[in-house]
Amino acid sequence: PLKPNVYFKATLHPIVTGDNTIWLRVERVDVEKAYGIGLPGFLNNWLQGTIISNVMKTVTTNEALKKVMTAKKLDDKTVELTLKNSAFLPSFAKGAAIKYMKLDKGLMYLGFEL
Repeated sequence: PLKPNVYFKATLHPIVTGDNTIWLRVERVDVEKAYGIGLPGFLNNWLQGTIISNVMKTVTTNEALKKVMTAKKLDDKTVELTLKNSAFLPSFAKGAAIKYMKLDKGLMYLGFEL
């Protein structure tokens, strides 16, 4: 069976749409290296679609993620995440609502209301 190793970079665009609700959209997938297969153009496009599909499936079905959020697929590239009880915030912020999010230099900054 064919089991190539594929290295890729995904560009994700998160948008806070409401309290503790984030839309996460896969904007682009760049396949950097693929070992075990050649990558003609049509195969590269297929591989990008497969990667996006698997990311969406993992986010919406992962049992560990289900404990801290609900995930609903909105379209082929977008999923809506609703965090449960400020799941990713420190314990002192229990009950807080995320109101703002900013990504900068690989870091995610959350603004929340206590």
